[in-house]
Amino acid sequence: MSRTYYVTYEMTPHPEGIRVEDVPKGHGATDRLVFISVLDSDDGGSSTAIMSCDGKKGGNLEPIDLFKAWTLLALELTNQLPPGNRRNLCREVFERIRGAILQNRFVPGPGGVS
Repeated sequence: MSRTYYVTYEMTPHPEGIRVEDVPKGHGATDRLVFISVLDSDDGGSSTAIMSCDGKKGGNLEPIDLFKAWTLLALELTNQLPPGNRRNLCREVFERIRGAILQNRFVPGPGGVS
């Protein structure tokens, strides 16, 4: 059975780093990456793969980094939805999570939150 895809992708870690002038034309570059791949099925469902890469430390992102990315996805959804209840809900989710992150973030030194 043959399948047609509509997007291709590649994620290439550079453990030693890569200078901006050495990034291949047409590619982006970053320090850390969260990637979500959604594959549609013929029955209307979908399959999702979530991948992450910490280019500086190696391996996957820490849970807190995924949490921050998830929070920013809520903000992006808020910005894309038309005014109404769904947009208000997404904004509220973003603001509550943002507040919790700011209230509980690590501050080095005496009296810092860990």
